Amino acid sequence: MFENIAAGNLVYRPLYVSTFVLSELATLVLHNSGPEQVPAVLNSVYDSSLFTVVHPDESALEVARKATDRYDDQEITLVDHLTGVLAENRSVERIFGFDSDSRTLGFTLAPADTGDLVES
Repeated sequence: MFENIAAGNLVYRPLYVSTFVLSELATLVLHNSGPEQVPAVLNSVYDSSLFTVVHPDESALEVARKATDRYDDQEITLVDHLTGVLAENRSVERIFGFDSDSRTLGFTLAPADTGDLVES
């Protein structure tokens, strides 16, 4: 999917990623591929012209924390709530993900809801 975005075949721009999501990504890579892969993955995001890395401020964190109260009957992580807050602040409608939490928060989930294929 990201190759298609880079090639201009899918128009998803700008692409934002928060430092919190990068932390989750690093943990996923660490557990699935080993510690030697973590720097390469993180560097590929930071070095890519596709992504803008967002550093959430205290007010975004506070809004996300309060959102956990409103959704206390759901298993939505603080990172997902924060992603939603950051997306709303930037008028983002589509969030790349694999679970339905973003959909629960009112966003379109790419690729599941958009029909865009993720090539392996």
